Amino acid sequence: MTLDSMGELSRDILDLADTDITEKVLLLERRAAELEKDSEASGEQHTRLRQENLQLVHRANALEEQLKEQELHAEDHFHQETRRHKDALSKLERERSLELENLQARSVVWGECVSVVCVHV
Repeated sequence: MTLDSMGELSRDILDLADTDITEKVLLLERRAAELEKDSEASGEQHTRLRQENLQLVHRANALEEQLKEQELHAEDHFHQETRRHKDALSKLERERSLELENLQARSVVWGECVSVVCVHV
């Protein structure tokens, strides 16, 4: 091998090495760009999910508050209905009591009338 051919071989090796390094640098640059895009997308998704989570927490809190209000309303309604039924029951018991007193009074009067009729016969 001559000195010229050795020089050419060295240049060819260096050219191959430069080409190989250039390709690797380009590949790494593309990969870095992809990773940057993925990172941005991941960050955007993270932000969106945090906002969605916050909205869901607010919605859950609002629903819990609504449930408490409905429970209080139902409890009030239950107490009103219970009171109304007790009042109606008391009224019926008073009416029944008066009706019994009237029937007993009639029975006594009827009994007296029957005994008076029986005595005269």
